[in-house]
Amino acid sequence: MKKCDSKRKKFFIIVERKRTHKNLKRKRLKKRKLIEFALQYDKIITAPKYFTLGDSKLRSKFLKFIYKLRALCSKARQRILIDFNNTEHMVSDGTLLFRAHFCRLVSHQSYSSVRIKYSSNNRINQVLQQIGVLDLVGQHPNIETDDPDVVNWRYAEGAGALGEKFEEILGPYQGTIAEPLQRGLYLGLTEAMTNTRQHAYPERVSSKVNNDDGTNEWWMFSQEKDGRIYVVFCDLGVGIPTSLPEKQPRLWEKLLAKVSGFPPDSRIISEAIKHSRSRTGHEYRGKGLGQLTSVLAGIAGGDLRLFSNHGCYNLIDGNTSTMDYRDSIRGTLISWSLPLTD
Repeated sequence: MKKCDSKRKKFFIIVERKRTHKNLKRKRLKKRKLIEFALQYDKIITAPKYFTLGDSKLRSKFLKFIYKLRALCSKARQRILIDFNNTEHMVSDGTLLFRAHFCRLVSHQSYSSVRIKYSSNNRINQVLQQIGVLDLVGQHPNIETDDPDVVNWRYAEGAGALGEKFEEILGPYQGTIAEPLQRGLYLGLTEAMTNTRQHAYPERVSSKVNNDDGTNEWWMFSQEKDGRIYVVFCDLGVGIPTSLPEKQPRLWEKLLAKVSGFPPDSRIISEAIKHSRSRTGHEYRGKGLGQLTSVLAGIAGGDLRLFSNHGCYNLIDGNTSTMDYRDSIRGTLISWSLPLTD
């Protein structure tokens, strides 16, 4: 019996050694594949867990990722991989800002190739396909988009005021948004499109540079969810706090007289919304922000959030509040929503 136990013990020792050796071999092979995979790219960027602008800590981590994308536009030709494996949640505001920067990256002449490493979360992969990120880099996995939080997302981009783009975004909701509201939102949003050229990208006006090269000035999302419509609009210009002193010097002087020291970005945004007017002097120009806030302030359940550089302006049920963040989004993003009617 003892001899038998000794043999069995020896047998199990041998089996365990083989198993350990096999696991070690598997780990080495996996490590080698990871090294070989990494060598295919000059730069591997890990996407953050959350794409969002509202939460200070999550925003900071997300914007570090955005800054890396911006920096790549000025680099020499590279092979770039963006790894979404750790991403868990993509909020519409952060997702649109990412889409805008990603569009700039892949349209820039300096890059050699950009590839996407899919997330372990299939909802994230559905978002990347729904908003056209995968199409931009020539990846066509034919992911079935069936998640209710993803399937209703609509996307548009362009330069200047394009009425047909508004129809792409809000046309399907005709009849569920009251006609006066639809008209007010149309005027406000198309004016915001126009203002991107005059205010967000002033160098194009001063140097008479146009967009014949197909460069986009703005990007837009919409989504219907739980009886509400959500719209997000952004540009990657200089931002309201930077453009206001030059475009509206009288307003800037009045603001400086009201505050001690340099006003925070949120205060500048608030003043711009209150006194929105065009630098050209035409009374029908430059009222995009004022139009949107006026319409949404009069809607029960309507809200608006405007991010520009470090500042944020909130309008919820007619009540306003402001906030400043440590990190800048380096542009302007407007997010608004309202309830749909029966």
